[in-house]
Amino acid sequence: MDKIEQAVRKVFAGFDANEVTMAQIAKSANVSLQTLYKYFGDKQTLFYTIMDIVLGRLAARIMDHLQGIDSVQDRLRKTLWVCFDFVDSHPDAVMVLSSVSASRIRNIAIYETKS
Repeated sequence: MDKIEQAVRKVFAGFDANEVTMAQIAKSANVSLQTLYKYFGDKQTLFYTIMDIVLGRLAARIMDHLQGIDSVQDRLRKTLWVCFDFVDSHPDAVMVLSSVSASRIRNIAIYETKS
């Protein structure tokens, strides 16, 4: 899955999302095109699945860093620090996320409202 995640981040960060093909992603990940279709079905599902994984890691890291911090000011400061660190260490993921329109962000599973 790591190879596929890296390929999605690389390919989507380097090309217009509408021009990216499953074949490009498969080649970049060094997996067969059939493997991508078997596990993800289509490019949109693959994209949203990988972005959910990336954002899930960020959310878990934020929650981990907030443990034991009571002050709202300190919690905000720590949250911003973790987010800025994420931007520094994952510029390709940030480029990919910034290409998603606000109306389509809700398609990423991490943004679903839990009842």
